[in-house]
Amino acid sequence: MGQLSLAMARPFISAVEETLGTMTLVKVRHVAVKAIAEVGVESDVSVVAGLAGQTRGCCVLRMPTVMALRVVKGLLVSEEGDEITQQQMHDGVCDLMQLILDHAQRVHGDSVHDFSVSLPLVIEGRKYGYSVASGGDTAVMEFETEDGLAMSFVLCVANR
Repeated sequence: MGQLSLAMARPFISAVEETLGTMTLVKVRHVAVKAIAEVGVESDVSVVAGLAGQTRGCCVLRMPTVMALRVVKGLLVSEEGDEITQQQMHDGVCDLMQLILDHAQRVHGDSVHDFSVSLPLVIEGRKYGYSVASGGDTAVMEFETEDGLAMSFVLCVANR
């Protein structure tokens, strides 16, 4: 398993920044690209989507619950103090993943390999992990908000 090239990661970096800033009004800035073994972002909520087509693999959007609630409130244009249900949070972060992947394909179509996306799946809990199948390349793109909340977008691409 190797680290994915920055050229392959770049469209996803801009898709995360632009999608969150536009669709949720949560500004994030890219802070690092790391290998999977170096990742330190603690997450309570992860959204996983499979990639098929010319580019095969998966992507994972990871964030703490407080960040997931913030972005879903932004997506729903929710008022301060409005309660977000667990189902709304799950649906919202899945929608966010779809928006990010659509943006990466639409805006960077010539530089991103052709892929179709499976329906995203939410994993929620504490102290869980996942591993990447051997024979692929991975990039972990880390982001943070102005007030220091961290999130990451993991892209794993299978080698053919």
